Amino acid sequence: MSCWKIGPALATGNAIAMKASEDSSSWLPACAFNLVVGDGSTVGQTISEQMCIEKVAFTGSTVTSRKIMEGIAESDLKNVTLGLGGKSPNIDQASGIYKELLERFTNDVNQGPQGSQLQFDRTMSYIKSGKEQGANVHLGGGRVGDKGYYVEPMIFTETKREMRIVREGVFRPVAVVVELEDADDAVRQANDTLYRRVCSDSLLPIYPPFAFAGLASARKRRGRKDFEGSTAIRQFCSLQ
Repeated sequence: MSCWKIGPALATGNAIAMKASEDSSSWLPACAFNLVVGDGSTVGQTISEQMCIEKVAFTGSTVTSRKIMEGIAESDLKNVTLGLGGKSPNIDQASGIYKELLERFTNDVNQGPQGSQLQFDRTMSYIKSGKEQGANVHLGGGRVGDKGYYVEPMIFTETKREMRIVREGVFRPVAVVVELEDADDAVRQANDTLYRRVCSDSLLPIYPPFAFAGLASARKRRGRKDFEGSTAIRQFCSLQ
């Protein structure tokens, strides 16, 4: 219910001091959770270089992660976990469904805007790149209206391996659908990227589930994304 007050207050330019109910449990001790707002080049750098901080966990771009590592190297070589870009294929082994799959995609999708002018411009640059490099526009890809950062979800087909939209971690509503020859071709194309990935193998027939065991992930530009499950707990534990 606090959000009912917070939203309108912020929208009309007000600052907020919120008091929780006296019946609310104090589930965190004082200073256990601290939120710092500011520019990454100043606040982020300070956090990376701060000697009293023992662990840094970051999700974002490869470029920023390198700067974080530089700051850590200049300080105390603290522990770090990085969740960076990815290029994760969704491989469908069902035979002969390429055209049927494309026909099922629709323009009738509700999607929020890109987060900023910068992200909007990057999205449009990927779309422009795909068109200029000769990919086929199967669906969407235009700007919605002349206000805000709304972009139609985009699907490219008939792509080539050297295209940016195929090789880079796009991380925005720009998808590529590729028709594959066989399982070996799927493994070869999925591995042909600088990024680590998670393979989603849908509609698996009575086909050995080990078909995609060849999807390598070592030494890829995805960082160490150990933020889920029991591995996440271990990332924030240290024996003194």
